[in-house]
Amino acid sequence: MGVSVIRIITPYSAFDLIEYLKSLGFRTTSTEAQGQYGSVSIIYTVIKRKQIPEVLDILKEYNPNAFYTIEDVRSAGGSFAQVAPKPVRGVGRFSRKAK
Repeated sequence: MGVSVIRIITPYSAFDLIEYLKSLGFRTTSTEAQGQYGSVSIIYTVIKRKQIPEVLDILKEYNPNAFYTIEDVRSAGGSFAQVAPKPVRGVGRFSRKAK
């Protein structure tokens, strides 16, 4: 089982994307930062390598122009157990929000 981390950088609000990923059982960590052209959100998610296409499809729907990197993880501490998805009301496929 290979493990990867996807780092997503987007100038749009990341709230809907984060909530949708969480509803599917993906764990995320996010932070706000300053990019060259203003405020950005940075989202990190550690996933199984076979889940990369699924996350990229979600990202392309949310923001096809978002910058992302994918890196292999050599070791990770803590629990990497699959998280059961929680039903999220009002969050389905999301629409992109303007700044």
